[in-house]
Amino acid sequence: MIKYKYFIDFEKEEKWLTDMASQGYRLKKAGQFYYTFEPILPEQAVIRVDYRYFNWDDDFVTYCTMFEDSGWEHISGKKRSGFQYFKRKSECNDEHIYSDTESRAERYSRWLANPTLTFSLFLLLAFILERLDLAYTFPVFVGYVMIAALAGLIIFEATREIKIRSLRKKQRNSRVG
Repeated sequence: MIKYKYFIDFEKEEKWLTDMASQGYRLKKAGQFYYTFEPILPEQAVIRVDYRYFNWDDDFVTYCTMFEDSGWEHISGKKRSGFQYFKRKSECNDEHIYSDTESRAERYSRWLANPTLTFSLFLLLAFILERLDLAYTFPVFVGYVMIAALAGLIIFEATREIKIRSLRKKQRNSRVG
């Protein structure tokens, strides 16, 4: 079964994938806009997402081995795919793949620094402007592209900052409680 979805919040994506496992669907493969599942018996799995891009095979193998040794099974993702998906093994007690707020927040920084994401947003903007017949006046087009790119960066940076503050607040609350 293939599902088409797009997330900008890792925690929402993780919750959705965990819910899919509890409904009896195991993640086989994930792309930027789609997820492939296979039917299984419903399970109480914990799925976590990281964003890492590797240039070298050895770095990718070391990364996967580190998580495997920490009790997480790598279930989807490739060396250059960026998104890496992990399932908690039954003997693992950790709830998250990263134990501190800063490391969890770094995922957003790595993701937002991805040139593919920037290029995708540029193509989407170009398509919208072309549909509005604004792409043919080049100076106007460049101005709109710059404004849209700046707006996109501001939105993503604000989203990242909100997520970081939310994670820090949760961490403070868990220490108090």
